Amino acid sequence: MGQEINQILFSIIDIDQTIRGKDFTLQLAKNLVRVLDIKYLLLGKPREDNPRRIMTEVVLTDGVLDKNFEYDLNGTPCLNVISGKRVCTHPSNVAKLFPEDLLLAEMKIESYSGVPILNEDNSLAALLVVLNDKPIEDETLFNTVLEFCAGRLSTEIARSQAEENLKKELEKRTLELKKIKSMAFSLEKMSSISTLATGLAHEIRNPLNLITNSALILKETLSQHQLGEDSETIEECLRIMRSSSDRATEIINSFLAEDKLAEVKPVSESLMKEINHFRTSYLDINFEHDLEHAEEYYLPEVPFRRIISNLFANAIFAINKERPEKPIIKIHSELKNKKLRISIEDNGCGIKETNLNKIFEPFFTTKNVSEGTGLGLYMSYEVLKSLRCEIEVESKLHRGTTFTLIIPQLKGA
Repeated sequence: MGQEINQILFSIIDIDQTIRGKDFTLQLAKNLVRVLDIKYLLLGKPREDNPRRIMTEVVLTDGVLDKNFEYDLNGTPCLNVISGKRVCTHPSNVAKLFPEDLLLAEMKIESYSGVPILNEDNSLAALLVVLNDKPIEDETLFNTVLEFCAGRLSTEIARSQAEENLKKELEKRTLELKKIKSMAFSLEKMSSISTLATGLAHEIRNPLNLITNSALILKETLSQHQLGEDSETIEECLRIMRSSSDRATEIINSFLAEDKLAEVKPVSESLMKEINHFRTSYLDINFEHDLEHAEEYYLPEVPFRRIISNLFANAIFAINKERPEKPIIKIHSELKNKKLRISIEDNGCGIKETNLNKIFEPFFTTKNVSEGTGLGLYMSYEVLKSLRCEIEVESKLHRGTTFTLIIPQLKGA
């Protein structure tokens, strides 16, 4: 008897050692069916969301691979198998023993043998079932062979899972390394740009002061002369020159004055400063605002105003590109889940759907070289993240874009 079992086990396990994973499992199943003269073999795994439903991975009918399917364990002999840790065999009359399992009667099944395949923690990894249209003559032999096969399959499943986990971990690490490399490259670029920008800020401030002072002198000089019909146009040009130069000076000073970065102000106050500046500079665009909920939320003024300035500038660029009949930028505030949501909506050209997931990447831009660097939204995103804030975007081509800032409640200074 012992020699016979050894020969049977050897015949079943006689598989090319280079075969692994699913190919190994299939070959072992075919050998098992052939050696024990089995009509049907099922090998399946329980569903994660419902362990009492089995999804087959191998189905053999007379040794031929058949279609996979899913079945419920309730009312079947398999239910007894998953509740135990040893083989469960019904050598005859199995269809009568389990009348609720209609499939047994339809397939004219006489005998049943099933064995759980366990993980290292003894949880159910898979289920191996053999069905025959004739009684099992030697139950001990069947049980011994099936338990051996279950152990071998358990080892193979564990090995395959370990390989899969290793593969996923390698892919994860490779992706992380690529991200780190990309970030290092971007940071190197940004460091160079920051150094250049600081130098340029110092260089630009002096001629900018000259422009501001010249505009003042020109205004005083012109006030002493009669200009007739052109006076309003000239006054408007001077006002824009003064407003824009003051704003440029303010940006440069804030860029250079790092000690002011931490000074917090109400969100509503920072927003109104930017709204008033852009409203003055772009008279053809209507700025609508509702900042009712923004007074009790605080952020560092300088970085927050830079973010708003960038969003307004992008909105104006999109509006000028689309040229709607009534250009408008809407600034709306609302409270949701104890967080302030500030939405900035324009009716400009919109953003392509394929670009929406790229706009916060460094150096990504659809503008010409002279129109943008692709750093504005990236830096805004990073600054907001450092302030524990979030930013969302929705857009439709030729209808406009809405950026939403999500701000947690912070106490004012």
